[in-house]
Amino acid sequence: MSQQPTPSALRASFRILLFLIWSLSLASLQVILLLFKFKDKLWLPMIFHRGCCRILGLNIKVSGETTPNKTLLFIANHVSYLDIIILGGVLRGSFVAKAEVANWFLLGGLAKLQDTLFIERVSLQVKNHLSLMENALNTQRNLILFPEGTSGNGSHVLPFKSALFRVVETEGENAPLVHPITVAYTHCNGIEMNQALRDYYAWYDDTPLTTHFFRVAGLRSATIQIIIHPAIKGSDFASRKALAEHCQTQVATGLAQVLPSQNPEGV
Repeated sequence: MSQQPTPSALRASFRILLFLIWSLSLASLQVILLLFKFKDKLWLPMIFHRGCCRILGLNIKVSGETTPNKTLLFIANHVSYLDIIILGGVLRGSFVAKAEVANWFLLGGLAKLQDTLFIERVSLQVKNHLSLMENALNTQRNLILFPEGTSGNGSHVLPFKSALFRVVETEGENAPLVHPITVAYTHCNGIEMNQALRDYYAWYDDTPLTTHFFRVAGLRSATIQIIIHPAIKGSDFASRKALAEHCQTQVATGLAQVLPSQNPEGV
């Protein structure tokens, strides 16, 4: 049995101080760039996310490539708020996030500066959500969506909700492509993660955000594997549900390859 790591309060305090300095510095610079109408709104956020990963000791390994010169909808499994800085440093795109994220301390403001689309988790609002996403995709903005609708324990993929997949049912040369993405938390302090170790990073229970973040910041390092699966066309599927099921299978298969001793398909 591998020894459980003990988060260091000293390390956590130092890293959080660095995180705050880094965040406030780059947020200020992003505001200036937006005021001067700097065209590339994602250039600085990608640098920010990569810096956050370095500060928190998150080592990111990427396999696969995104499709160039196409508008893309990235579909990923969701483990933690850490997925934002992990994927944000790898993928050029704006996140589609639940509305309450906009009110999170510091992170909400940073999300707004990255052109995040905030949506209410209410079925009656689906048409409005689709309109927001369609407008973004029509202006060649890539989007990053977590279709599970919540975060999981990192060892299983929850069912994908299909409603928002409707935005990629269009046909034509300029129709957006869909890239399924697997996010796998594999090692902590160089030790292969079991569920107990993965729970240090997964945020799917009632642990307060501040408590969880302090614990993460106190751990030495983690390795996260990102698998970029081949792009697909939404119009190649009979329905959005079939597309959602295909993406879920791709993501779960990738997780099974990286975590072979576990059951990523679910309980």
